[in-house]
Amino acid sequence: MFNVDFIELIKQNVPAKLCKTKLLAWIKALISPILQLHSDFTSYRAECDYFVNHTFQVIYLEKILNDIYDPDDRGIYIEDTPPIDVFAIYNSSEGIETAALYNSTESSAEALILYNESEVLQPQDFIIMIPSNVYGFLTTQQFTEMRALVNKFKFAGIRFNIEEY
Repeated sequence: MFNVDFIELIKQNVPAKLCKTKLLAWIKALISPILQLHSDFTSYRAECDYFVNHTFQVIYLEKILNDIYDPDDRGIYIEDTPPIDVFAIYNSSEGIETAALYNSTESSAEALILYNESEVLQPQDFIIMIPSNVYGFLTTQQFTEMRALVNKFKFAGIRFNIEEY
């Protein structure tokens, strides 16, 4: 439906008596902007078809990133941020039983590390891992485009980071 051969269409609609080389060249010159617009439209349509056929799923996002930034080795992958075990401390008046805290000299129990809330909150929900041979050649513009592309496909409120491996 979108594949139109304009040159052939001209040859079919110009009368045979008038179908000379100079006239065809003149008509081709007149329709050259239309040919350029048609070429731009078909390339844009192909790009839109590509992105419409991909969803927010991790496997599709990995495929898109590899198609654009690492088509040869396809080494870009996405991994989830590892969870942090959270241990809460309660007041005795709250009536919630938790593990007891001891000084290091009082107990031989395994050490328990306490974190601030800012240390427990993770800055990202997933990490895009890029091989060092690709990461080193990406420009600031390409990183910006990659972030925009991932933002286009991910859910709102999901945070991510781009790292080298």
